[in-house]
Amino acid sequence: MTMNRRLRHKMTALAGFLALPGILLADQPEWQDHAEIRQVAESFVQSRAGSDSQVSARAGRIDNRMRLRHCQQGLEAWLPTGRQIDGGNTTIGVRCTGPVEWQIFVPVSMEIITPVVVIQDVLQRGSVIGPEHVTLEKRDAGTLRRNFYQSLDEVLGMRLRRNLSPGTVLEPGHLEIRRLVERGQRVRLLAKGEAVSVSMAGKALQDGARGQRIRVENLSSGKELEGVITGEGTVEIRF
Repeated sequence: MTMNRRLRHKMTALAGFLALPGILLADQPEWQDHAEIRQVAESFVQSRAGSDSQVSARAGRIDNRMRLRHCQQGLEAWLPTGRQIDGGNTTIGVRCTGPVEWQIFVPVSMEIITPVVVIQDVLQRGSVIGPEHVTLEKRDAGTLRRNFYQSLDEVLGMRLRRNLSPGTVLEPGHLEIRRLVERGQRVRLLAKGEAVSVSMAGKALQDGARGQRIRVENLSSGKELEGVITGEGTVEIRF
């Protein structure tokens, strides 16, 4: 009986010793697998892309001399300050939060295929963009400048600052805002709710382009309201 108690005491002490921080169990690796670090960085890039984009990411090689303790808590990735995920190359941080804490920065090259607004016809300077002039095409964002449009509604009604040829990816520098409403102009106010829509006469108190919020006056009540410009001389008010 005394021998059994001693044996149980020794086994309990050994289990406690193996559970101490810094003591590795026999089935755990001592060092973190570099392939797992690279996979976490690649998965992070792919998860941050838009739902309409197709992303391929490839993490760079990690120096074999870099030895990091195996992370028992699991690896966590983050985007370092000043870095972006918009195609081309970036750097992703990967860290272990415990019990042994460390972090590493992994270079990642990527290709992001995403829909962008493209000109369909030859258009002259001063032309107003209509739905027949533009389309969405998938391009590699890494080969484009950062400022491009991904929605047709963003450019409709805007005026060109320069001549453009078919296949050109539209950028903000190509366009100037076309005012659809001018201050003092008589406008149509379209008040919309969940189950009702009412049209009334109003006056614009500010200039504005499509999608901009401006102040207007209801000519019937004299009340000042705010609404969004949705078309030529039309302001929509939600309630």
